[in-house]
Amino acid sequence: MIRSRKMRILLAENSPFVIKVISDLLQDESEMELCGICKSWPEIMDSLNRFKPDVLVMSSRLNKSLADEMVREIMIVSPVAILLLCGKEQSQTEASLRALRFGALDIILKPEMPTTFNVEKIGPELLSGIRMAARVRVIRHVETSAQVYVQRARQRLDQADPVSPEKAPHARNVVAIGVSTGGPPVLHTILASLPPDLPAALIIAQHMPGEFVGEFINQLSRNSLLRVARVEHNLFLREATAYVAGGDVDVEITPDGRIRVIPTTGQSNFSPSVNLLFESLSQRTAVGKTGIILTGMGRDGARGAAELRRSGGTIIVQSPDTCAVSAMPDAIIEARLADYLLPPGAIGPKIRELIAGH
Repeated sequence: MIRSRKMRILLAENSPFVIKVISDLLQDESEMELCGICKSWPEIMDSLNRFKPDVLVMSSRLNKSLADEMVREIMIVSPVAILLLCGKEQSQTEASLRALRFGALDIILKPEMPTTFNVEKIGPELLSGIRMAARVRVIRHVETSAQVYVQRARQRLDQADPVSPEKAPHARNVVAIGVSTGGPPVLHTILASLPPDLPAALIIAQHMPGEFVGEFINQLSRNSLLRVARVEHNLFLREATAYVAGGDVDVEITPDGRIRVIPTTGQSNFSPSVNLLFESLSQRTAVGKTGIILTGMGRDGARGAAELRRSGGTIIVQSPDTCAVSAMPDAIIEARLADYLLPPGAIGPKIRELIAGH
């Protein structure tokens, strides 16, 4: 589709240096225009109504306001595609990850000092993110399905008596999940709907900067009855555990059921590579194997899903109309590899059903 006008970008940022860098970047792009600059929370709400931007590029902290509460209100009152510029402070990381659950699309790391600001790195990343965000179907967030499941999970937490990781059985059922842009709220929905004694291991390849993975795991843990842990090299997959990979590593599953963490191979534009994860799972025998493709950019996972399905695995795909970005699910559907096409709220129950049948 040919765009009849320029993409309108609203920037919310306090740092004069960052404002100048991003303004200069956008000035060189013929299909983009910077329609406004905001330096406070009230200015954002006023500018959203006045300029009607296609994309809001917003700092994870404006004065004393943090991104999560700002994004929550924006997505209820005046929904727009949002990209977050996040510093490395713990409070900003936590708030940015919560903001992803409320509807922000992606996080871009923002160096704190001008001397460390890598224009060559952030430029292509930011421009690519803006182009992606401008194509996203934006919806009003009153209460996400993840929040509904989280409330139910919290009601059951006191009744849960989880087995310690060392005593949990080795997993014979393995569920591999590939997810990118828009994934955190979907993962919250799925994990919060699974029981604490699930006889399977989940291993999640989330396209996300490594700096955010630790806090992302903390947030998933608080809203899940499963144990949630970061992938560790040579660790056996255990039942009732969700393992999360992110950052500059790829992850594979060995034939004897261990996790293999390796430096990114460069075979994919994204890391961790969903293709490598699915292909490694396809080599395992005598186990229940399920691959799940969720919202995200690109085609990562399509090649691996073909291998996994040929080996007897089942492929679940998030329905495109529920995705923030549907490119990854679309690639599976176009290749006719999907066994089930489901909205986020139905994926957890389907996992339980498939495992019960193995």
